[in-house]
Amino acid sequence: MQRIEKLLEDTQVKLSSVISDIFGVSGRQMLRALIDGQRDPKVLAGMARGGMRSKIPLL
Repeated sequence: MQRIEKLLEDTQVKLSSVISDIFGVSGRQMLRALIDGQRDPKVLAGMARGGMRSKIPLL
């Protein structure tokens, strides 16, 4: 888990600064989209679920 977080930070993807659990439902969905080639930040932010919906502007 730490290796994935480090890899994201090395590629300038700062999910962990906004998401407390990058391996929660929303985080896993965003990671899957990144793996599948999605690069649009608005699309990725739109994948936020539950309490993270309020953090969409930060994402």
